[in-house]
Amino acid sequence: MSHFLLYWSFFLIGYMSGTVLFPRQPLIRFVGAFLLGAGVLVILVLLLSILGKFTLFNLFLSFFFFLVILGVLNKKLLFMDSHHVGTFFIFALITGLLSWFFSSVNFSILSYDSYRMIEIGLDIGWDGGLSRSTTSKLAAWGVFIPSIQAIGALLGIDYLYGFQPLLVLSFAATWFYFLWLEYDQEGYHIFKISYVGLATLSFFSTYFVFFQAGYIHNSMIAAAYLFLLVSSSKLEIEGKISATTVYFVALCFSLCRAEGPIAVLLVFAVWQAHKKIVPRDVVFYFLIFALPVMAWYSYLIIDMGKSGDILTPDRVFIILSILFLYGLGILVTLYSEKCCTVFKWLGRHIISLLMLSLAMIITFKFENTIESISATYQNMTETGRWGYFWYCTAAAIGLSVFKFKRQPLNLFLLVGLASLLFIIDISFTRIPYRLGFGDSGNRMLTHVAPLLWFYASAVLVSRTSKDNKEF
Repeated sequence: MSHFLLYWSFFLIGYMSGTVLFPRQPLIRFVGAFLLGAGVLVILVLLLSILGKFTLFNLFLSFFFFLVILGVLNKKLLFMDSHHVGTFFIFALITGLLSWFFSSVNFSILSYDSYRMIEIGLDIGWDGGLSRSTTSKLAAWGVFIPSIQAIGALLGIDYLYGFQPLLVLSFAATWFYFLWLEYDQEGYHIFKISYVGLATLSFFSTYFVFFQAGYIHNSMIAAAYLFLLVSSSKLEIEGKISATTVYFVALCFSLCRAEGPIAVLLVFAVWQAHKKIVPRDVVFYFLIFALPVMAWYSYLIIDMGKSGDILTPDRVFIILSILFLYGLGILVTLYSEKCCTVFKWLGRHIISLLMLSLAMIITFKFENTIESISATYQNMTETGRWGYFWYCTAAAIGLSVFKFKRQPLNLFLLVGLASLLFIIDISFTRIPYRLGFGDSGNRMLTHVAPLLWFYASAVLVSRTSKDNKEF
C-alpha cells in the first residue's frame, strides 16, 4: 500500500505543478505528470536533507507550502469547473491503476551502481538528512535516484522498484505527445495515430531503451528530463510557455548526473542563441537554476572530503566557475550589443566549437580519446545492445536534410549532436570508455537517442512552407 500511495502522489503532485508550468498545454500535465512530480519531490527532499530536517512530517509540511504557492500562482488549481473535475477524476483513476500495477509487480534490474544509489537513499532516509559519509558517496552519482529512494526509506520501503518503469512510461507518453504536436500532414486521423504511435514504439521498444525501463540507474531518467528540457525550450521560443518552466526542468535534469549542470549549459547555449535575451532570463537563470545548483555543489565541496569517485573538489570548483561565468555572460549581453552578438554566435556554432575541443583533446590525450571514440562507435553498432537503431536514425536524419526548412524543431538536432560530442569530450577526464552495454558512455547515449529520433520522426511528417519560422 505504501508503494501505491507514493507512486500515486508523484502523479498528483506533477499534475498540480503542471497547471503552473504548462498553463496552455493541458495534456502535458497528464502525460508528463510523473516526471514533474518526481522533480518537485527531489528538490524538496534535497533541501530538507541539506538542512538535516528530512522527516515525513517536514516533507508533508514543505509540500503543503508548495501547494499554497501553486494555488497563489494559478487560482484554477483550487477552483475547477465541472468539466475539469471530471477530467481530473479520470486522470486520478488511470494513474491510480498504474500505481497499483507497478506497486504489485517488480520489474527491476539492479547492478552494483543500483545497489549503491539505493543504499545512499536509505542512509539519507534513516539519518534524516545528509551525513559526511553520505555526501562523499554522492560525489560519484547524481542525487536524483538517492533522493527518490530516501522517500521510500521514510515509509519503511526497501527500495522503490516501481519508480523506474513509471517514469519511463511517463517519458514515452510525453515523447508521443510532443511528436503529435509536430505532425502537420493533412489526411485521415488514423494515419496520424499510426505514425506517431509507431515512431514512439520503435524507439521505446529498442532493446537497450526497454531494458532501462527496469534498470535502476540515472541515464534513462536524465534522458527523460533532457528531452522535456529541449521540448520546453522550443515551446518558449515559440512564445507558448514562460522561461520559468525551462529553468525548472533544467534544475531537475542537472540533479540526475554529476556532469548534469554542464550538459544543461549546452541546451541553454543553443536555446538562448535563437531567442531575445531579456533581464528576466538573467534573474530566472540564477534564481531557479544556477544558485540552487551552486549551493548544492558548494555543499558537496565542503563535505565530500579530498576526493570522490567522479567529482573531486577541483572539478566541482570548475563546474561552479563555469555556471557563474555563463550567468555573467548572459548579464553582459543586456548591456552590450557586441557581446550579445558574440554570445549568440557561440551558441549557434556550438557543434563546431565542440568538434574543435575534441580535436584539441585528441592532440593531448590521443590514445585515451581514440579508444573512447572506438568503444562508443562499436557500442552504437554492435556491443551496446542498440540493434539497428543508430543506422535507422542516421538514415532518417539524412533524408530529412533535403526536406526541411530551418525552424525551432532544429533545437533537437543541435542539442542531440552537441550532447553526442560532449560525451566524447568528457572522456578525457576519466579512463577510456569500454565495450558493453554497462559502459558509462554507452548509457549516456540514451540522452542523445530520443532527441535525434524525435527530430527525424518530426521532420519526415512536416511540410516545408514559407510559414515556417527561421531558426
